[in-house]
Amino acid sequence: MEGRLNPWLQIWIQPREVINQQLERENREKYFILMVMVYGTLSVFTGYEQNDMDVNIGRIILISIVAGVLLGPLIFYFTSWLTAVVGRWIGGRGEPGDLRVATVRGAYIPGLAIIAVNLIQLAVEGKIYFVSSYAQFEAMQLGLIEGTSEYPLISILTYIAVVWTFVINVNAVGAAHGFSAWKALLLVVIIGFIIAIPLVLVTMLLVSFGLI
Repeated sequence: MEGRLNPWLQIWIQPREVINQQLERENREKYFILMVMVYGTLSVFTGYEQNDMDVNIGRIILISIVAGVLLGPLIFYFTSWLTAVVGRWIGGRGEPGDLRVATVRGAYIPGLAIIAVNLIQLAVEGKIYFVSSYAQFEAMQLGLIEGTSEYPLISILTYIAVVWTFVINVNAVGAAHGFSAWKALLLVVIIGFIIAIPLVLVTMLLVSFGLI
């Protein structure tokens, strides 16, 4: 009988096996809401970007907590439901609960690697981490700063973390639906179009009315 795999460690190298085991667990979604809120807060915090040099860390932390706690669970349940529904269009068998397991175990936990690299970058750069590249370039042109914040090693680590997290996520979704990682990749592309098309249409409509 296959031994119990550690979902925090072995998800990195055995994503399908870990997800298959987690799907069979009783009370498999225990602590999920808390994990989603924490992950959402950290994601918003490390992904925050502004177009001016006046950085208020307290305000960024507050925005991150509110967004992570309120929007995190909503996005989590919606995307899990959508991935389950669209997956069944192409032969999958996963239910929303199965995709919630795949999302937390196969996307959020590996995603902590990206957050960790971003936090290292924040520790190195300081407040300028939250300033967009465009704003940094303008400030450099005005002589307010000596140069933009670019660290090749951190960029490489971020790239590796993003790519590997995506690979794990695709395999996790495939395991939850009972099909291959390639089919799961197709599913991700379809969902991308489903989400992107309405956003593009709304943007075009707002532009046509001169609202943006």
